[in-house]
Order: sequence, then structure tokens, then C-alpha cells
Amino acid sequence: MSHLSTVIIIAAATVANVGVRDVMDAMIIPASNALFDVGRQAPESDEEWLALRKQAVILVEAGRALTIDSRSRGIAWDNWSEALSAAGQSAINAIDNRDADGALDAGNALIETCTDCHLQHLPAGN
Repeated sequence: MSHLSTVIIIAAATVANVGVRDVMDAMIIPASNALFDVGRQAPESDEEWLALRKQAVILVEAGRALTIDSRSRGIAWDNWSEALSAAGQSAINAIDNRDADGALDAGNALIETCTDCHLQHLPAGN
């Protein structure tokens, strides 16, 4: 077995042990909170904008991570996941232009997407 085959097998096994809740807790919740915080305090320095951009990148990739076969729950789920990625991309575009209002608009799109998905998929009480 080649080293590449070994890496692919390990990566596939690792993905199976990381579920939707893990992606939510580790990626989506902290990254979305960073985006929502722009409403309280917009980034001022280049370092703050860069830190926010990194969180938006996480949102883009988290949406993609939710469409992996072992996590996907169907077409509607994948559409919401793609909308999550799109909101992250909109945030990146706004951040690259130092547009706090645009970042907030992306955050609003994120709230709508998450709310719609959670109404369908989140168990009551969670």
C-alpha cells in the first residue's frame, strides 16, 4: 500500500468520526459569532479584518463539510449548506472591501439560512 493510499484511508476514517454537531460546535458557531459581533464592534485594524476574514473562510468550508456524504441529509440540507457557504463568501467579499454593513448583511443571510435549516433538522429543545 502506498503512503497516499494510507493517507486517504485515514482521512476517510477520520471524517466518519466527525459529525454534524462537531462541525457546528468547532466551526460554524464560533465563526458565525465572530461575524455577528461586527454589529457591536466593527473591525478597525488590518489585523482585526484579517481575523474576521479567517472566520468567514471557515463558514465557507463548513458549508462544504456539511455536504460530505456521511453528513448530508438530502437535497434541502445540501441547499442550506450551500447557502451557508454563500453567506460566508458574501462576508469575505465585504471584508475584503472593509465593508462592515456588507458583513452584517452576510450575517443576516446566515441567520436566515441557519434558522430555516434548524427548524427542519434540529431536534426540539436543542
